[in-house]
Amino acid sequence: MALTIELLRSLDDDELVSAVFSEWDDTPKAPKGCWLVYLMCIIIEGDIYNGGFAQFLGNIESELLEEAIEAYDRFGLNDMASLMREAKRLYDRENGTLKRLPKQSSASHPEIDELDNRYSEIEDTTRDARVKFIRSNLSLFVTA
Repeated sequence: MALTIELLRSLDDDELVSAVFSEWDDTPKAPKGCWLVYLMCIIIEGDIYNGGFAQFLGNIESELLEEAIEAYDRFGLNDMASLMREAKRLYDRENGTLKRLPKQSSASHPEIDELDNRYSEIEDTTRDARVKFIRSNLSLFVTA
């Protein structure tokens, strides 16, 4: 579906976020704003929701961590950007050995527990801020 300003304005909050990340899923040449929402909703927050930072850091690549930081900074989600910076420091310090962690296990990395705890404190703010950013910057998401 082509995203127009009129269509984006007509959608409720859940439909808006879904339309934006679905546009990336359907059209990989969609605007970068669509990619950043897809990255946040599906890749990052989906992994964290399913298995915490152990799963997220076991699945992510370093380049996507950089993009995650950019996405959260751009959307004004400073707490999430800070959390992603800490996750990247842990990932870099471990030189990819987090790939060998069993999913949903943080036993050998207590820092992961801290990341999970901090995420649970701020996760509700990300949705509202993401919707606010999209509504304030509709032109970044237009595909038609």
